[in-house]
Amino acid sequence: MGRNRHIDDHGWVAIAKALAQNRALTTLDLGQCRLCGNGPKPLVAIATAVAFNSTLTTLDLSDNEIGETGNKEGVDALIKALTFNDTLTCLSLI
Repeated sequence: MGRNRHIDDHGWVAIAKALAQNRALTTLDLGQCRLCGNGPKPLVAIATAVAFNSTLTTLDLSDNEIGETGNKEGVDALIKALTFNDTLTCLSLI
């Protein structure tokens, strides 16, 4: 899925809902998808899904400007999600 630059907030929420219900996907590449291009809502949605996902082992969020100013809410949601998720073993942010 990486490198898709045309996903709006509604699309991210739909992806997050599918991820939260996923019981088969183990690897997801969302690198370079402008996840944080329009504020924290998309990252918050993905992070919430990660918290409840029990099959994902690898998640690539690289090159999404996650650490940029104005995205503290998204970063906090991701940190919180990682405290709940015990299956994710590889997370790429850079």
